[in-house]
Amino acid sequence: MSEKHVTTKDGIIFSIVVNDVIDLTEEQFNNLASTVLRRKAEYIIKDGVDIASLTQEQIQNVLSEIEFIIGDSLDPLEDNLINISQHIIRDHATNVELLKKRGWYRDDIYDVYDDIVNVIRKAMNVRKAIIKFHPTKRECLPKFTFTIIGVKVDGEQGEVSIAFIEDDNRLILAVTII
Repeated sequence: MSEKHVTTKDGIIFSIVVNDVIDLTEEQFNNLASTVLRRKAEYIIKDGVDIASLTQEQIQNVLSEIEFIIGDSLDPLEDNLINISQHIIRDHATNVELLKKRGWYRDDIYDVYDDIVNVIRKAMNVRKAIIKFHPTKRECLPKFTFTIIGVKVDGEQGEVSIAFIEDDNRLILAVTII
């Protein structure tokens, strides 16, 4: 996607350049620009902006990327193909009430991690992409976060927000549980 610009309600201009497994369609960009125009910069920096209506091709690209990264790994967490964010470890894993409220509670935190890995491994749909904005650079982050729907170890449906990260190798970062 070539560089485009969006302007917030309070007149702050952000550049949009994405380098991820999907590009925004013209309609998605127009919806993004319209949403940003109705919000102040502090809110889009804090929350990002949802891209809720993904095309089937975009959904398939995300699911294919998950499959490509995980491949035939029996333990993608141990193989460093999936990482659990500090947000999940610090803010979710120790909060029993939040885990219960979101349907993620297990007796052992490692069971929660197994559920997260299984949801990613058995992802069957992508509910939305979220574009995030850098707090000081007035540009979007180059990677989306994707809310995926998959299956936990016990067969229940679960949602995890993920991002594709490129370090020395490609991996999936589990950003948050929903």
